[in-house]
Amino acid sequence: MKTLNAPQRPKRPLADNSPAGALDEKVDQNGQVAAIIAPETFETHSAYPEVSTADAHIDASQPETTHETTPETTEWAEPLPTTEPWVFVVPADKAGLRLDKVLATVWPFSRSSFKRAHQKGRVTLDGQRSANARLVKAGQIVKFWPMEGQDENIDPSVQLADCPIIYQDSSIFIINKPAGVTSHQDLAARGPFLTSFLLTIDPNLADIGDPGRPGLVHRLDKFTSGLMVVARSPEAFESLKTSFQDRLVLKKYLAFVFGAPKITGLLESNLARHPTKRHKFTVVKENGRLARSIIKVLRTFPATNVSLVEVTLLTGRTHQARLHLKQAQAPILGDAVYGVSWAKSLSQFPSLKPFLARQLLHARRLAFPHPEGGYKAFRAPWPEDFRGLWRELNRLEKNNS
Repeated sequence: MKTLNAPQRPKRPLADNSPAGALDEKVDQNGQVAAIIAPETFETHSAYPEVSTADAHIDASQPETTHETTPETTEWAEPLPTTEPWVFVVPADKAGLRLDKVLATVWPFSRSSFKRAHQKGRVTLDGQRSANARLVKAGQIVKFWPMEGQDENIDPSVQLADCPIIYQDSSIFIINKPAGVTSHQDLAARGPFLTSFLLTIDPNLADIGDPGRPGLVHRLDKFTSGLMVVARSPEAFESLKTSFQDRLVLKKYLAFVFGAPKITGLLESNLARHPTKRHKFTVVKENGRLARSIIKVLRTFPATNVSLVEVTLLTGRTHQARLHLKQAQAPILGDAVYGVSWAKSLSQFPSLKPFLARQLLHARRLAFPHPEGGYKAFRAPWPEDFRGLWRELNRLEKNNS
């Protein structure tokens, strides 16, 4: 395996007291970015060359490699399907459990459904068709082909093929994750999973990083869209992990919010898990983890009381951007946990409702020290719901002027 030379660590790109690298995005009426007005640090800093999606490419000249072998199918009534399987990596906390019990915690089917799939040979464990009651080991790769009609309750609007790779090299993938895709499996999460997609395109990722999270050094909430970096080697994983821990990673988000933030610039607060609602986090005075963000208003729409804001995360706490915008009295539109209800916000503008199916938070920019040296910086395009909402907000603004 190729050994990567650890690059010398530069100074942190974000000063603690300055929104260095903050961007003003000039957007036209169709939601297209017309120009970037940025002269501060990010665009001009020689350590942060801009990488556009036009420059990114995927090398398709090399055939895919896999370590698994498929056994003879003569003992099975059907050959393995030719469609893409669902993929799951067994985490350490599920080691020693029966395979059917594990699968029932991952995907929304009954154990009897998995039993029928096993009987048809539509479940493999490390490439081998497997018995239903087999005990699993941490790190094993499970592939599952649902029976016909079995996936009817799974949202068909988000497919694994909708996770575009906007850049790749021997050390990293850069993924533009769509909203609705869960970063990785856990006991409570429902798919589709980004990790399943990653293992489909590169099975070697199963040996990189933490069990159940192949190649992942950070995550995005299920209904947050945008950029993620994935490590393709153990050396790259450790390098990226160190960059995140040392806060050398620049992370900028766009969000549509209700109202205008009452706090802009640097916002600091302590965050902790909610004492009774364990799926939520909350702002606390003590015994929490310090979270630091920079909030900048890019555009306001007075007719609807909606704003487009940019949030630069100086730390990486769970739900940080969502909580800080709520703390600034500008909750993210569509946020079912920290936002405001439709009836209390925009019910007088029914044309906006189709765009509020998820929290409108998008990981727009990501820059970091590359594991093999230098810096890489990436910018994700606006998702379709952002573009559509932008156009509709401009229309309403014009009609109410």
